[in-house]
Amino acid sequence: MFGIVGNHLSYQEQCLKIACYRRGLSANIIVCFDALVRIEWVSRPLLFFIRKLAVEALRERISKIAAEAARDENFEFVHLEITGSKRNSTVRVFIDKPGGVTLDDCVNVSHKIESVLDAEDFIPGRYVLEVSSPGIERELFTIEDFVRFIDKPARIKTNSPVAGKQVFHGIIQGVEDGEVVFDDSMAGLTKIPYSVIRKANLKIDLEAELRRR
Repeated sequence: MFGIVGNHLSYQEQCLKIACYRRGLSANIIVCFDALVRIEWVSRPLLFFIRKLAVEALRERISKIAAEAARDENFEFVHLEITGSKRNSTVRVFIDKPGGVTLDDCVNVSHKIESVLDAEDFIPGRYVLEVSSPGIERELFTIEDFVRFIDKPARIKTNSPVAGKQVFHGIIQGVEDGEVVFDDSMAGLTKIPYSVIRKANLKIDLEAELRRR
């Protein structure tokens, strides 16, 4: 059973309530204004679960605002990161476009995002907003990124061994049935399940770049 402070539920509070009901959870929970919770009686796993839901709801809402702002300015919204504590957080937004992103581009998109965040005022505590390009060795966040960057050199780390390895360096060959087909410099052609990829990013071949010049 939920005890909610105030007469109106915030966006985060609605997400928490719906998610808990869907999972059949029952606890005497008071959801605070900043979407973090004070539990009168609850197990530690449930406490962790509810706090995680609050962070996910916050991330989802900011991502939507950032994506709309980027799209309005004809940029690709690449990724969002939130670091720090609930009282002092850093919100990093990565955008991209063909030909690269300039400093003025970042400033324009930053102003657009910040105006919405300040108007809606739902981020608890103080925050710093940073908008930048993903860089030439951009991280690959989705399986669509691997499709987009076929034939590009990359580095992949996995959560568990694949063909006896957890770190791969080579060329992205494609995506088949949820697996990244990767031509590793040591292991050769390897199929890496996307579900076990912990981190991946493009790698620049400096020698090849110098030869082109």
